[in-house]
Amino acid sequence: MKSSSKKDTSAAYAGFTLIELLVVIAIIAILAAILFPVFQKVRENARRVSCESNMKQISLGLIQYTQDSDENLPKGISAAVWFPGIGWAGAVYPFIKSQSVFHCPDDPNDAPAGSQFAAVSYAINYRNLFYPTNTIQQPSDTILITEVTGSLTNLLATDEVGGPLKSPVDLSDNMVWWDAANTNICCTVDKVKYATGPIQGPITSDGGPGQNNNKSDKPRHSEGANYAFVDGHAKFFRHDQVHDRLVYHNGNSGNGNGKNYGNTGIFYNPDVDG
Repeated sequence: MKSSSKKDTSAAYAGFTLIELLVVIAIIAILAAILFPVFQKVRENARRVSCESNMKQISLGLIQYTQDSDENLPKGISAAVWFPGIGWAGAVYPFIKSQSVFHCPDDPNDAPAGSQFAAVSYAINYRNLFYPTNTIQQPSDTILITEVTGSLTNLLATDEVGGPLKSPVDLSDNMVWWDAANTNICCTVDKVKYATGPIQGPITSDGGPGQNNNKSDKPRHSEGANYAFVDGHAKFFRHDQVHDRLVYHNGNSGNGNGKNYGNTGIFYNPDVDG
């Protein structure tokens, strides 16, 4: 009898009480609240790094292009009209041979499944197209590629024939592309937009002087965006580290700060640590 009583007593205390279960659930919920943002940040950083890798591959592809073109960047389909560079991505695609490289993982704009078209998450800096790249004095500081959204084109055709749009050029005060629907150069608000966040300088993309239609409300990657430079490297910058400034080029007069610049263009601000 005593032995049976002991077994009954031990069985009665097996398992958790309701209060113990609630405590465990509360601890799990607290840990989840702490860890989920960390995991989300890790995933975002992975997408940002992937985008940065894309931009580096594109910039190296552009360097290969210039080596075959007397140091000139691709003029695209519009070399003889107002804005050279429109359709640049199709011209450089043979040096990259991957449509996915042109699409940032954080860019919500993408081609429909099975489509022949591809999303182009990047725009080329129009101001660099007027000079051979070997005449740009500060290639490691002069931005070549910046982030945009809304562009969809046919990368498999070097002239991007058949695409709804042509890959865009960045004027640093507006975005320009060729719209296949009306076969005209367009700068309208409802299509290609900056994905950089508001940038600083005399011409800005957030409502300052030189306001453009292609406003960037927030950066694509947390507090900033990736940029590729004329020398082939790519790097992430906060939006307050990038200035709408000028392209270094031989033979131009100074702008008052002891540095020589060419035409206006997006330019990294070396005075901000980062």
